[in-house]
Amino acid sequence: DLYVWGTGGHAKSLAEIEEPVPGCPPPAMTSRSGHSLDGSGAFADAAAADGQLSAVCSVANLKDDEATRAAVHAALTGELGAPPGLAALTVKDRKAIGVRIFILDDSGSMLERDRQRFGLRGIEPCSRWEEVVAMALSQVRWHAAACVPCQFHLLNGKANSGGGPGFRKVAPGDDLAEFERWLEGVTPCGLTDAVSAITHVRLQLESISSELQNKQKQAFIILVTDGEPTPPTWGSTGVQGDRA
Repeated sequence: DLYVWGTGGHAKSLAEIEEPVPGCPPPAMTSRSGHSLDGSGAFADAAAADGQLSAVCSVANLKDDEATRAAVHAALTGELGAPPGLAALTVKDRKAIGVRIFILDDSGSMLERDRQRFGLRGIEPCSRWEEVVAMALSQVRWHAAACVPCQFHLLNGKANSGGGPGFRKVAPGDDLAEFERWLEGVTPCGLTDAVSAITHVRLQLESISSELQNKQKQAFIILVTDGEPTPPTWGSTGVQGDRA
């Protein structure tokens, strides 16, 4: 099955995402290319040059007046057929959202055709990646109706994006067909290096942590994957290999 893991909290709790191993100092984290992940090394510079550090460096300023709340509720119940109670809960909670990021597993195992999705003829077989694409499209439609921007990052960056970027920001009013074409251009390949992907996003959030805290906003990171993470150091021994 596909597992969805998420964490949300005020900016002050971002550093609490990683749990130290008792009696073992945390090893130096490295990216797939071997760069430091402490935010001060070449990895951060490379990510900035690639445009990814600027991808999440802004906090959503959502309108929360009575007219906006009524419009969001009507869009959720009307366009998407959401139950009134769920729509009301979304309207209530949306004002706390500062950043919402989805990390999509685009590793080679996602090509396995052992899943199902709703198609024009009902339930039809599909690959794990096609199921993720269906989920992502459903999420952008929901967020568009709720007037909440969201972001999607490929776990393996732009390596599998067919020449496109490794992430997409989707704001209310954006062309969802363009977002769908981006997803369709992805060819899953490679390992499931969740450690680097999550740490990469976390580093980006550090630049807006004070703003999130001052505005009492929350950051949400949702990892969508088909199994346990496989680090680039697969097969290594020792404490660092075990932590990875």
